Amino acid sequence: MKKILHLIKNQQGFGILETMIGFAIMGVGTYLILQGLDMFDSSKGRVDKSINLENTLSNIVESVKSNIILEKIDFQADTNFLSKSTYQEVKDSLKLCWVKDGVIPLDNYPNCPGRLGYVVTPLKVGTLTLRGLYRVTVRLTHDEIYAGRFKQYEFIVKGP
Repeated sequence: MKKILHLIKNQQGFGILETMIGFAIMGVGTYLILQGLDMFDSSKGRVDKSINLENTLSNIVESVKSNIILEKIDFQADTNFLSKSTYQEVKDSLKLCWVKDGVIPLDNYPNCPGRLGYVVTPLKVGTLTLRGLYRVTVRLTHDEIYAGRFKQYEFIVKGP
């Protein structure tokens, strides 16, 4: 026991090597924490964009659903809107701009990176047209998120 007390008394502080190792461990720990925070921040940004897109799509469908009587039903959408299959054709046919805050006319923001358009058609199963049911087809492009490609979503809404 006397020997242990003698060793403890001789330990009068940290040496320079111990201090440097301590700072190195703290530096590595800080670096890992900052990298983790950056990863969470980039993940949050992707999730925010995804939620923004889902909210925009949901708002369009709800708007169409609640105002289906006022919507223009396109009986020739297959030849006019839906026949466009290349990215540039689709982008040129979309007349709305979607931004973080919602949807605005393309005329207000001509260089808009995100474009959106939709068409409401009668729902058909084979050659049979189902009365009171409509298919809402939403197409969108975005120069950054979907570079060089377009997305298409389809929803079924019930009329009055």
